[in-house]
Amino acid sequence: MITKLHILKNQIVILAVVLFSITIQAQNTPFNCDFSAYLFQRNDVYAIDLASGNSYLAATDITEGNINATAYNPADGFIWGYLSTPSKTIVRIGKDFQTTSFTIPELTTGNKYVGDISPEGIYYFKAGGRSYFKIDLNPDSATYTQYLSTENLTQNISIHDWAFNAVDGNIYAVEKTTNILYRIDPTTSVVQALGEVPILSGLSYTYGAVYFDADGRFYVSANETGTVYVIQSVQDLNTTSTMDSNLFAFGPSSSSNDGARCPTAPVAQEICDNGIDDDGDGLIDCEDPSCSGFGSCEVIAPPTTANDGGLESNGRLSEAISKRNFNRAKKSYTFDQMSAKRVTPNPVNYTSRTTNDFQLQDFVPLATIHEDYAVESTPTDLLNITNATEVYSVDYMQNDASIASILALKTENGVYEHTKYICDRLLGAELISVSTIDINEQAFIKSIIKNADGSFEYVLSLSAKVANNDANFAVESHWNLDVYEEDVTFYNFQIWSNSIDDLYSLSQEVLNLLEVVKPISGYELSTPPTVFVRKGKYNNGALDLQIINTNATENVTFDSGFRETETSEFNYTSSNLNLNENYITEIQVPTGNLFDVGFRIGDGINTPDDLFMSDGPWGIDDSQTSTEVLTTLFRQIQIILMQQIFQ
Repeated sequence: MITKLHILKNQIVILAVVLFSITIQAQNTPFNCDFSAYLFQRNDVYAIDLASGNSYLAATDITEGNINATAYNPADGFIWGYLSTPSKTIVRIGKDFQTTSFTIPELTTGNKYVGDISPEGIYYFKAGGRSYFKIDLNPDSATYTQYLSTENLTQNISIHDWAFNAVDGNIYAVEKTTNILYRIDPTTSVVQALGEVPILSGLSYTYGAVYFDADGRFYVSANETGTVYVIQSVQDLNTTSTMDSNLFAFGPSSSSNDGARCPTAPVAQEICDNGIDDDGDGLIDCEDPSCSGFGSCEVIAPPTTANDGGLESNGRLSEAISKRNFNRAKKSYTFDQMSAKRVTPNPVNYTSRTTNDFQLQDFVPLATIHEDYAVESTPTDLLNITNATEVYSVDYMQNDASIASILALKTENGVYEHTKYICDRLLGAELISVSTIDINEQAFIKSIIKNADGSFEYVLSLSAKVANNDANFAVESHWNLDVYEEDVTFYNFQIWSNSIDDLYSLSQEVLNLLEVVKPISGYELSTPPTVFVRKGKYNNGALDLQIINTNATENVTFDSGFRETETSEFNYTSSNLNLNENYITEIQVPTGNLFDVGFRIGDGINTPDDLFMSDGPWGIDDSQTSTEVLTTLFRQIQIILMQQIFQ
């Protein structure tokens, strides 16, 4: 008995040593210069592929306090950061997101939100003002994790992150509002202004996450929109150089943002004229945002008018969709923006009105995006065939071309049953990206749609309902229509633009105008889907789909409801789709003959993706024997259908 007990005690000791060893090893697993960028939002971590802008939530709540001033340490392969609590604390983060904290008593209290680490392992970090701190994070150094000094920049600059360029050893940052690129000598603390970044001209974002790659490209992420910009070869710039800058990708937004990435890891680049998907994001040449303005790639392509939009994304309106489109084509109806009624600002004295004395147009901003003029484009025919009881829309014009639109609709029995992205992906359009945009510190879903005609649109939808006995508005915005509250009155806004910055400005002003009429008491917002259909088509009894899988999901469920004919009942089916954790999957789903189909794909955890297609009536089924449909008219119908954003 004693022998057995002794053996058991020895086994427990050995097991404890093994478990302790495993724990220490897990906590000391470095990132070792992987290709991902890491975005820290408070105490959550996102892994970002800079080439595509796609991200996934890698870890949550990794520390008690928020993490900022994060940086990759070339000397040990870990990511380090500064903790909001406890004060004067830095934290080391392993690849498994286990953390180890170190208290540095020489530091001042308060948050530090700007930081990076030199190739030698010296941590440079700061808050506002000119002062910054240096800590030795080289594990081979005698002063490892010790405070070295406090230094002062030669001038005060308003920055929210900085990064070391491994090519020349200098620190770089972009200032908020001025959008000036600065080079900082880490030895002398001399600050040198290199000029305004052209692609950022006129913007006023907070650049809370910046990164380098092995070639000295500087990537700058805007907190509010999640847009990633790139500045080429900053080590070669001087005060008289022409700065080469461009859009690069569209990532997640954040009200609290900080980035870390190994500066010697490469980032795949799209070659914009070779017909190949060079960076592996499924976008070829001009389709890729990073090719905006390169060679023959368009910078601006006019979005569609709100007059073409607004039809609902559900099965019961298949016949209405057909009749509306056919009647417009039969009458040769074309909305002419040049002759449309111009809209001028109508000053309203909000202090003298009651809280229910308002119209839809009171929430549609003017002169917010510096348009030349705006025209009314209200599609009044929506009132006869949708659940909208009021409708009003405006197209914003610049150089006599549409640059943005807002479609506002009142519904009295629930949300307006359409979102821009549901139908069009099975009619020639593509969902290029879906992520967040941060407006008034709220994370709304933004999507980027490539229309069948090749133009790009940046899209956001939101709906406001009255709350607290009509004293307030409450705002909802979801990817899936079934998440909205049922059987209440909503004021719905579909906003789209050919510029993500104009989308941000218009959406922010819509919220501000809602706030003026009734204070907004709260927000109910959903997260974007992590797996979504980029594009698809119905072909010979099957759905051909391209699925984007941003978080390496293994399997998703395919749930669908469909009708074989316009008079048949809905049938329902469910199946499993194997994505093999691939980022892009081309898959064919057999369906048989279809009149219309709605389906949802999802992993059961994150927001699912919804699509709807009505194949039967989107042709010339409404043609009577007495109606002559010429080839040109049929082609016109096809063009209208393909170009419509709201089906």
